[in-house]
Amino acid sequence: MDILSKIGFDLPVFLFNIINFLIVGFVLKKFFFSKIVYTLETRKKMIEDGLQSARQAEEALANAKQNSDKLIEQAKKDADGIIEDAQQQAKAEGEKILQEFQSQAEDQISKAQKQIAIEEQQMLQKVQTAAADLVVKATRKVAGSDVAKPNVEKIIQSLELA
Repeated sequence: MDILSKIGFDLPVFLFNIINFLIVGFVLKKFFFSKIVYTLETRKKMIEDGLQSARQAEEALANAKQNSDKLIEQAKKDADGIIEDAQQQAKAEGEKILQEFQSQAEDQISKAQKQIAIEEQQMLQKVQTAAADLVVKATRKVAGSDVAKPNVEKIIQSLELA
């Protein structure tokens, strides 16, 4: 022990320090260590929960992105279908209107042709009447007598047949 006392080692102080260390260790373990461990475990659990929530949010974001991409693609397809339907309807409506106009034009042409035929007939009758009147006047001047109109009409009809 002499050697130890030369280097400054004192056994009673050493024993007292060990007893003090054991008492302080026991007090810390009894009153503080469990609270510190509980706080550390609580923080660890909060961090793990936060990480789990972040992973779930990341997955939800990826799913939402996929769903939005699908919805956008479906909306594009629907819009293309609507545009195509509208174009077909417009084309069909245009053809229908064109047919109606053609039908109206044909009706007007037919009515005009009938009107022309009626007017031609009327003009022909007027020309025939005027010609008959001229023939009657000319015959009166040449023959010097009255020629009856029914006789002139018979003559005109006989000339038309020839």
